[in-house]
Amino acid sequence: MGVGSLDENVLFTYSTKNLTKTEKVKFHYSMKGRNGAEGFLEKVNGKHIGSGVLIIPKEFEENAERFLAEWGIQYQKESMILKNGNE
Repeated sequence: MGVGSLDENVLFTYSTKNLTKTEKVKFHYSMKGRNGAEGFLEKVNGKHIGSGVLIIPKEFEENAERFLAEWGIQYQKESMILKNGNE
């Protein structure tokens, strides 16, 4: 069994409780895309792994911080290393 490569990532946990229902919908469209439009996660090769949880490659950490800040979303982050499943 090969070792594979290890990738640096950042785990973001966030809350949308300060957003209205309409703002929450707009935020999710902006994050995930809509009607064929590319969302933030696709642009940075990120993953939405559950309610209020994102995994973003380390090189896009600042982009994610700016994205969440633009929406006025409070977040916490934690660096992590994940094994690349493509090998």
